Amino acid sequence: MARAKRTDRAEARRRHRARLAEVESRADDAEETEPAPAQSSRPRIRAPGFLSLFTTALTPVDIRGDLAYLPTLVLRTRAVWVPGLLTAIAGVIALIPGGLSSGLGPIVALFVLQTPLAGPFLAGVLAPRASWLAGLIVGLEAAVFTTIYVLVTPLPAGAELTMSQVVSVVLFNFFIVFPLFGTFVASFAAFYRRFLRNSNQAAAARRSQRSRQGTQKRPTSRPSTARARR
Repeated sequence: MARAKRTDRAEARRRHRARLAEVESRADDAEETEPAPAQSSRPRIRAPGFLSLFTTALTPVDIRGDLAYLPTLVLRTRAVWVPGLLTAIAGVIALIPGGLSSGLGPIVALFVLQTPLAGPFLAGVLAPRASWLAGLIVGLEAAVFTTIYVLVTPLPAGAELTMSQVVSVVLFNFFIVFPLFGTFVASFAAFYRRFLRNSNQAAAARRSQRSRQGTQKRPTSRPSTARARR
């Protein structure tokens, strides 16, 4: 009787060990056959190069559309009145006796009395579109103040200019060169603004791409399979 009980207990232990071995074998098989994480199917974004950034910053001129946009450009943006106001202030300082000899003389020269640089550049930066038109307007304003300065300022002793010479200087140097130069400067400023914007966007895209690649390459720890315990 006692021997039969011992035999039954031994048989029960063998069956229990067999079940444990089967459970562990199934767990190991499941761990080995666990599918690897799928690679991201998102297409790789290639950041544009310098040449692409340069060409995308160049935009064709829509003369008809820009002329239709002129009222909005003048009345609803800062592209004309801000540089125009600064040009007017510079022109008034130039007309004040002793204004050019003050510390503001070099700044005034950037707006009036010579081919304008600061005013048209600011107009091109502020213009949402039609930057060349904003530069043309500011260049014409600079030509007006420069003409007034030339006409009211006495000539140096011994210098004589005929009326035809004055007219040629005013018409050609001021009312032709100044607007054309302002148009060019404003167009370049608008191009440079677009180029910087595209460069910043490309740099942000490259940083985002490197961040995603670093996240995908980072090893992930596989959770350990729980073992069946007795």
